[in-house]
Amino acid sequence: MPDRMEATALALDAYEQHLLGDLANGHRNDHAEAEGLLHYLVIDLIHYGEGNRLDVVDLMDALIQGRIDRGGALTNPRYTFRIDAEVQFHDHATDHHRGFITELKSTGPGGDTDCTLRIPGILEPRHATSSELAPATRMIPISTRTAGTVFSAQAASRPSSACSST
Repeated sequence: MPDRMEATALALDAYEQHLLGDLANGHRNDHAEAEGLLHYLVIDLIHYGEGNRLDVVDLMDALIQGRIDRGGALTNPRYTFRIDAEVQFHDHATDHHRGFITELKSTGPGGDTDCTLRIPGILEPRHATSSELAPATRMIPISTRTAGTVFSAQAASRPSSACSST
């Protein structure tokens, strides 16, 4: 199990022990218990974030939209990108950048969609077709000079509030 996955399991162990004590069957052994614990943990995390004035609503929206972008039951994300979708190039050897879509133009029925991308750190927008792109994999947090710690390409491209004029 990767370190992050083990850390997640340990956090769920602690949450389970705190809530259920010795009554727990163990989320590692009981699928139904694990699902219930995750459900309540997410709700408690949302309440905790809201109580500490953290922007959890946008985070939850981004996580849900990211899940949809990576392929829901009824969509093929290769052809259904939307504005602000975070994407990366299929061929990582040629282009390892990730960014988000700022403009879409259809080339007609059955054809690729032309996409304009904003890639943090690159001034000029990039142009690509939908067949060259894939939904971006989950990004690990990155500490930046201007935007603080960011979790997406879009957040990395926003100027920080400390740097903006009032």
